[in-house]
Amino acid sequence: MGFNYDLLKGTTGKSVAGMFILAAQKDDKSDIIDLSVVYMDASAKAIVKAPADISADLRYLKATQCDSQNAFFIVMKNAIKAGGAHNFTTRLNTFGKGVTSLYYELYCLSYNDAIAKLGDADAPKHDDAIVVFVSDSDKKEADTNLTTTDYFANWGDSYFLMELVDRDGTEDLKFISANEGGAHLLFVEFETLIGSYYCDYEGAKDWAPFYIDVAKTGAYIINEAYNHVLGRFMSCMVFSPAVGLATMIAVDRTSIWEKEQSLRGRADDMASLFASMTTGLCIGKLIRDDEGKAFDMRFETVNLRYELINGYPSGSVQGKLLSELVGNDSNFYKYVEIADNMSKMNYNKYIPLSGATVEVHCYSQGDDVVVFSENDVTEKVKAEQALAKSQAQLATQLQTINESIEYASVIQRNILPDADLFKQVFTDFSIRWDPRDVVGGDMYWIKTFEAGTVLVLADCTGHGTPGALLTMLVASAFEDMVNEENCHDPAQLIWNLEQRLLGIFGARSDVAGASLKDGCDLAVMFIAKDKSISLSSCNTSVFVCDGEKVERVKGQYIFIGEGKLQSKDELNVMKIPYNENNKFYLSSDGLFEQPGGEKERKYGYRKFEKLILENHKESQTVISDKIWDAFEKFKGSHRRVDDYELISFKL
Repeated sequence: MGFNYDLLKGTTGKSVAGMFILAAQKDDKSDIIDLSVVYMDASAKAIVKAPADISADLRYLKATQCDSQNAFFIVMKNAIKAGGAHNFTTRLNTFGKGVTSLYYELYCLSYNDAIAKLGDADAPKHDDAIVVFVSDSDKKEADTNLTTTDYFANWGDSYFLMELVDRDGTEDLKFISANEGGAHLLFVEFETLIGSYYCDYEGAKDWAPFYIDVAKTGAYIINEAYNHVLGRFMSCMVFSPAVGLATMIAVDRTSIWEKEQSLRGRADDMASLFASMTTGLCIGKLIRDDEGKAFDMRFETVNLRYELINGYPSGSVQGKLLSELVGNDSNFYKYVEIADNMSKMNYNKYIPLSGATVEVHCYSQGDDVVVFSENDVTEKVKAEQALAKSQAQLATQLQTINESIEYASVIQRNILPDADLFKQVFTDFSIRWDPRDVVGGDMYWIKTFEAGTVLVLADCTGHGTPGALLTMLVASAFEDMVNEENCHDPAQLIWNLEQRLLGIFGARSDVAGASLKDGCDLAVMFIAKDKSISLSSCNTSVFVCDGEKVERVKGQYIFIGEGKLQSKDELNVMKIPYNENNKFYLSSDGLFEQPGGEKERKYGYRKFEKLILENHKESQTVISDKIWDAFEKFKGSHRRVDDYELISFKL
């Protein structure tokens, strides 16, 4: 037979009506995320309406349909962390929806401490578990007649009152009222407490969800426990005097403090606060027939905002029946049905009301007392709907655009020459073409004729889609105009490209006379059969490294397509004789103009020249990779400013 857990009841020295054992369920960070029900006796099952065949696999939050912000769950979780030895007076969450109508006194004790008291060495061990004893004394009906003033006047040694607020998208609690004793509980100066936020204080992490849940749901907890920090035995009562508010009142039971200070003025402040809230608030009492079915509701308390949202004249609602105000229309039946259901569960939903969209939150205070909070969210809902529609349209358009650009990238890459064409000409080479965006404005072109090979590297106006369109135009122009007769003359090829672009783009200035640029910077090489090179270059540098030094051949300050060239003769042609040690490097300015480093300066030419000289004996692929790695390290977290294109080769 299994262990008889009922033996633990004899370790309390109290009269026990029921008992259950809860064990912590933790995540990989050792945070308690749920509680498993290790054991529950028949009396406890009856109190919380648990099934007779309850198993140890049952999870508390799932069984009671609560979330991790539930006040009772938080109290139990923190009791486990503290090792038990807590007294509470509270209503219990039932298995299903809702809470018990009676309040029960609970005594919590660490499971292992209870086993130690029992002295049974063979008892099963459960770390991070707690035994909860339900006393058969002091169970009582909720005292709904006590007002906030009564609580403060009769209990108030120490108290603080907090309002639930949205703080930059995160729920927090703002202190709106307190006394010096309340500030003492939080170890802060009284003068700094009002207007501050609970989550800013040390140690608030474990208890903030508890107070937020109280403010939302109206949970009611009485706790008696030894406060190790204060070194006092404190009785604390936590409750919600109105929706969105949470208060704690504490009494030092070690030696009852006698204070002359009256707190009745605080209740008046709360009444003013209640009346001026931007949330509509209503407390109603259900009226039932002989069969227990709710058929109407009386408005016990309302504020001005509630009357405004529902279109009632000021002061015309309190004390009236719902049927007197709205008649037997659909809203009336909906309200009564919602209110009746609230005796079992909480409710939060958007509903149409008085021609507007109202966010209604409803929760039960027990004994058919139901609280409604309302916010007019008509404009918010309209804005959300319009935004959602606009976002859906934008998402569809963006997807279409992205798909088009991705396909354009495929086309652009296919237009670039195949690497096999380079293998036919060079003993070693490397090509790195990396646009800043999906498509780019850099391009290269190569074609071999009987006399030799023409190699072109060009940086067209802009980058992204506009630049990509120009690359296709330039590539098409070279494909059309280079032939056996002119391939040996780079200056002639550049002049022909200039005329082709001017013929396409026409006049070069707008109405204000500002210069417009649609063209490219480029370098054009003719590599003869004897491996000598003829070079013409416009705003593009070509680097020649023989292993001893690096020579930078600067391009002329001419932009092709601008229309400033008067003849081919203005273009220089440089002759470079063959040298078996020479390696050539052609790059667009996306490499040299990139800002980076601590001082955010441009990459420049010196680092590049030093790299290619130091690594001259390496293969072109290795050298190209080292240049790219150095570029990326220099760039760091800075955004790329332009496309990257580098072609290097050895004859």
